[in-house]
Amino acid sequence: MGDVFDLDALVEEGEPFAWSFGGTEFVFPADPSIEALEYLAKGDLQMCLYALLGDDEYRRLDELPDRLGQAKFQALIGAYFKHAGVDQGKSSRPSKSARQTRSARALR
Repeated sequence: MGDVFDLDALVEEGEPFAWSFGGTEFVFPADPSIEALEYLAKGDLQMCLYALLGDDEYRRLDELPDRLGQAKFQALIGAYFKHAGVDQGKSSRPSKSARQTRSARALR
């Protein structure tokens, strides 16, 4: 059968990415999950954050009086991807249709 590439044997390299907002510290994993990248590519910023933070951390973020806007989110994701060595490409920008969908929802 030959050699098997064992993903379980890989050691995760890099350090988690610590960041703060509203006077509270949060941590993203050293390597973003495919799930988080997929949400980001679809323009679902909240689910991307949820996938990166998990239940407890996301709840702490949601309970803050301040709200994370798109400009700060983009700056955060840019710094995180640079830290993690991820090529941003198009994955960090919501598509035109995703932006239009969010805008349409906001008008309802």
